[in-house]
Amino acid sequence: MCIGRWFLAIGLVLACLASAAELPPVQWAGEPQLDLTEGLSARLVTTRTAADARPAFEPIADLPLSGYQATGTLLQFQLAVQNTTSDPQTLWLYVDDPILNTLTLRYDDTRFQVGESLPFSSRPLALNGYGFVVNFAPGEIKTIEGEGTGTLISLPLTLWQPEALMAKTQASGFRDMLFFGMMLALTLFTLMFYAATRVRAYLAFSLFSLFLTLCLSLLFGYAQRFLWPEWPFLSAPMAAVSLYAMIGFFAWMAPQMIGNRHQPAWLSQSMNWALGGLVCLGLVFLLVSSRPLLMAWPVVWSLGAVVILTLMLIVELRHGSRRALRFSIAWSPMIMALLLLAGSAFGWIPYSERLISLVLLGVVLSTLLFATIITLYLRESILKRQRLEQETLRFKTEQAAELKREVDRRTAELTESNRRLNQLALTDPLTGLPNRRHLDDFGDIAKRLSIETGKPLRVAIMDLDYFKTVNDTLGHDVGDVVLNQLARLLSAECIDTATEARLAGRVGGEEFSMISYGEHETDFEQRLQRLRQTIAALEIPELQGKHITVSIGWADVGPTGSISSAFRRADQALYQAKESGRNQVVADQRPASPTASRSLRTGTSGTATRSPSQPNDR
Repeated sequence: MCIGRWFLAIGLVLACLASAAELPPVQWAGEPQLDLTEGLSARLVTTRTAADARPAFEPIADLPLSGYQATGTLLQFQLAVQNTTSDPQTLWLYVDDPILNTLTLRYDDTRFQVGESLPFSSRPLALNGYGFVVNFAPGEIKTIEGEGTGTLISLPLTLWQPEALMAKTQASGFRDMLFFGMMLALTLFTLMFYAATRVRAYLAFSLFSLFLTLCLSLLFGYAQRFLWPEWPFLSAPMAAVSLYAMIGFFAWMAPQMIGNRHQPAWLSQSMNWALGGLVCLGLVFLLVSSRPLLMAWPVVWSLGAVVILTLMLIVELRHGSRRALRFSIAWSPMIMALLLLAGSAFGWIPYSERLISLVLLGVVLSTLLFATIITLYLRESILKRQRLEQETLRFKTEQAAELKREVDRRTAELTESNRRLNQLALTDPLTGLPNRRHLDDFGDIAKRLSIETGKPLRVAIMDLDYFKTVNDTLGHDVGDVVLNQLARLLSAECIDTATEARLAGRVGGEEFSMISYGEHETDFEQRLQRLRQTIAALEIPELQGKHITVSIGWADVGPTGSISSAFRRADQALYQAKESGRNQVVADQRPASPTASRSLRTGTSGTATRSPSQPNDR
């Protein structure tokens, strides 16, 4: 029985050798590189396949190698290579698939066994992939056979002249080291941002960059070569950890970058639930020891995550989110690159150096764009902090100056009032003019000075004509431009900064008021007429060729009248100007009632509440 088994095994080996000898050899004629894939025949068998039931060898391009392979799947291959030159040659056979679990190669009396599960020192050549030295005699046909196992199995087999392969390895190594250096620098860069700002999105991105770098170093063979060359048992668990961590941190980071802590992005909760599903099913596959499912699940899950992320971006972009716009621009190259890499892993896209260069270029572009965005965010944060510090310093300086003025000017009522106004910053926020409270205080002081000195005191109310139409047709932004233009004219014409005897301000909406102490009646009226004419001739581009006009009513306070009664009479004069066709200056010099309330802050104050018969849209 034992002898029969030996004869059967010898017969199978001889049959394999005979079939290999009948293969048309791939001819090498001195090229720097020769692709052997076209002459490669192979078959897929499992540990449960009986020897007499194994499939026949067929071209490797016809085998279903796309996607993850079941545990125990073995790829057996064979080919013949002929040296058609007249000289003996020493060539390198190269398998550019660093993630094969095991790879056995046999020719002549030589046998090699290498793979991700074996120490790096077992490889004949110190390359990221698997390289073997093959010696050819002139015209020799050499039969090569072997088998490989792995979760993802591909066999990009090439024959190289040693100098050409070393040049290619150096070029790709320089490219890859530059890429890994940039990724590690970005990881430290964003980690420092997180330490400075405590924004969790920066922490998520730094961890994503770290595990993306680790994942690609495993895929390209650098991890086993430089990180754990003598501990191959680390490759499989680190591959799973890096893949799950990279996808998980990206899914955790994306909603935080698109939204913010006050307004989370749409579907962010769905992404969190999906993350829980990624981790739970990954643990299940780990417990049942199914590495193909363990490695395939995050790739399939990431496709669903991309759909959720795309919907999230579409909704946020439709709402005008600048963060979503920046995110979509920055991450588009990297997402496309990773999809290309996933397509190559499943066999949908041919694996090549050009593909790897495109993948790394996409990652680098996204890295640079994201670093630019982070720099802009940091610049905005620094400028905001500087402005806050400057405002704090200015406020403290003003506080100290106000305290000094309070001591120095305590005996002077007008100076005391100015100090109080400066301290309270009583200005209109839109136009920068004094506001109603400022006018109240100025009117009180001016009235007392008028009684003591006998100098005249007059008030005026100005209202823009058809201003509501401007807001309704051209928008409130244009209305604000008009108000600011009028404010500049009032500052130049109606505010006396030298003697502080005349003050104008905004009391609400499109309505402005002026109080003048000690000015002659003719000068006062001429000033109002000049202001009206200047406003009517004012060219404002935002009005699209239209002009704005103003109606003005004014009144004399008189020796016994009050400020509020004068403002009420001025408001009546303003009403008459409106009724008479607008764009007019109307005076009302009737004596005022001394019993009227004096404050502009009440309903019968400076702007004088109108009766229901008076129009609201003036």
